Amino acid sequence: AQAKGGAQAKGGAQAKGGAQAKGGAQAKGGAQAKGGAQAKGDQVSGADVLTAYIAGAEAGIRAGICVGTTQLADGFHPTGTLGPIAAAGAAGNLLGLSPELMLHALSIGATQGAGLMSAQFESMVKRVHAGRAAQSGVMAAELACRGLTGIDTVFENDYGGFCKTFGRAGADLAPLTDGLGATFEVAKTGFKYYSACGSTHTTIDAMKALRRDHNLTADNVERIDVDATTATFLHVGFPYEPGSLTSAQMNLPYAAAITLTDGEAFVEQYTDAKAHDPGVVALTKRVFVSVADDLDALGGQGRHHVRVRVATKDGQTLTAERKHAKGSDAEPLTRQEVIDKFHRLAGTRIGRTGADHLYDCVMGLEKADALRELMGLLSPQ
Repeated sequence: AQAKGGAQAKGGAQAKGGAQAKGGAQAKGGAQAKGGAQAKGDQVSGADVLTAYIAGAEAGIRAGICVGTTQLADGFHPTGTLGPIAAAGAAGNLLGLSPELMLHALSIGATQGAGLMSAQFESMVKRVHAGRAAQSGVMAAELACRGLTGIDTVFENDYGGFCKTFGRAGADLAPLTDGLGATFEVAKTGFKYYSACGSTHTTIDAMKALRRDHNLTADNVERIDVDATTATFLHVGFPYEPGSLTSAQMNLPYAAAITLTDGEAFVEQYTDAKAHDPGVVALTKRVFVSVADDLDALGGQGRHHVRVRVATKDGQTLTAERKHAKGSDAEPLTRQEVIDKFHRLAGTRIGRTGADHLYDCVMGLEKADALRELMGLLSPQ
């Protein structure tokens, strides 16, 4: 489960629209943790793990939709708050929990929600949130299996309930069950295309377009202004100071500067050398992020909407606007783009041959009788 923290360190986690409905990462962690343990005795099939992942992710995502973006604005890390619910659902499904015990597992998981967004400033601990959430969810399912009871009304309680605590007055309980079993929110999940916080991705897309369409270069930039929502401003709009890689990944001015400089925002752009590059750092000082009331008024669907204006040294004003990021459910990646991203990332760790083997194993997971081969490929050598 802790391995998921490494994936998030490179910005590889899945991102769901404007609801901040994280949960897929930890559902996978929970399914792998339980599935991997049981697979030593070949008791779990690939179809079992896929089913568990879908069940857990659906629980975490729906809880996130209920809460909305409020928790992020309040300084909570959605990965840490929603992850235990998703992982509990996945692990509980693999354990074959009854509906009553599953309720307790989800409830116990909900009480484990934690994670502060201040972790994005000069620390390494944000990397731990995803793995810790997966661990908490697995523990929740195990405890429920052993008779520990949770809170029957954990989601709907007005005082201390999950949704009201993290979503305040704006919490909407309907998405918890609307269309449950018929409509799958997990099918709307997007994939992060860049190695940075999702709140920077629309800006990255805009900067790539300006660079491509106007031959814009860093040395011709006088000033870059980015209009954004309050949530984006609080999340990633702070002035950039070179420090940890986490700070670079969570920073919009850095994302704009490095994208304009390199034309890309992948793992190669998020290294210690790049994060401290004098030219990039100097360019971040010319990036200014501000809140636009009209973007806030769009609600959740406008969560990542940005308008970018670039004043050039030769007197031009260039503009670009992005409502949704490449890779989001509104602008999904093609199947080939997802595959290419996988090979680009995995190949750096296990080589092309190893990545091809892992890809074939994952794509055939539904028909696999056991997880022995997959867990062997994922285990540290």
